[in-house]
Parts: sequence; structure tokens; C-alpha cells
Amino acid sequence: MVINTNQLISELHKTSPKLADILDQIVGNFESYVSNDGDSKGLYDLLGESIDRFACNQSINFIPFNSTGACHEICVCMALGKWHAKNGFSGIIKETIDYWLGCFQANKSTVIFTSAWDQEAFEDKYEQSIDNYSLGGPHHIAIILVTPKDMSLVYSI
Repeated sequence: MVINTNQLISELHKTSPKLADILDQIVGNFESYVSNDGDSKGLYDLLGESIDRFACNQSINFIPFNSTGACHEICVCMALGKWHAKNGFSGIIKETIDYWLGCFQANKSTVIFTSAWDQEAFEDKYEQSIDNYSLGGPHHIAIILVTPKDMSLVYSI
């Protein structure tokens, strides 16, 4: 698989240059990644390793692993299960909202990577909460759908 991240970063830059910079630091070198076996796990592993490297250079909150403790300006979330699973979007967004409530003053940028997307369920259950959080201060949020073949921006504010 070949992942075109330039378009993704450019699209996100329209909403938030800060989020685009964060995403560039995490996935900016993914164009060179090619997988012939078609296994999406390789992409997820690559994403996890890249987030680990990103976290070594600065303090971040990472959900689902360290949503408690010190609050940081950047939060990165990985929701790589089915939509309604605890490790899927529904479970991870609940943890993220709890984190936002506790870290409202510190958090400015949140990137959520998800492997499952349900636009209708998102609009019905979560979009208003995310919009309210963003409107409550200088908070920017991006949701990136990760598939076996590529990544795409499904929501940003």
C-alpha cells in the first residue's frame, strides 16, 4: 500500500495549522511505506511506532494508555477496534471526553486515529460534544480514518 499523506496534511492545514504540523510529524514519512501483503496490521504497527517516536520528542497524552495523570497540550488517540468496542471509536471517544473535562485548560490539540467510522452514529451521538468542546476554547480536533490502504480526514474542527 502507498499512503498519500501530503493531501491529508494539506486538507487538515485549512482547519488547523497546528494539527497539520502534529499529523505531519506522525505520518509525514508514510509515503515510503509499501506493503505487498495487504495486511492492515502493518499500517497500524507503523502508526503506533510513529506515535511513540513523536511522544519521545514532547509530552503528550495518549489514549487509551495514559489518559490519567498530567495534562498536556497534545492528545493522540488510537481507536483501532470495531465502532462500538471498548477499543473502538465509541469507547475511545468516551475516554477522550473524560480527558477533555479534566484537561480543558491544558489541551489544545487532539488527533484521533480510528479504523471504524459510522457517520450517522457520529453525528447523532458525538458531534455535538466535540463541537461544544472546540467552541469552549482554543481546542482543535481531527479524526483520521485508517484503512488497510490509506488514511483520510473524516472530521476536523
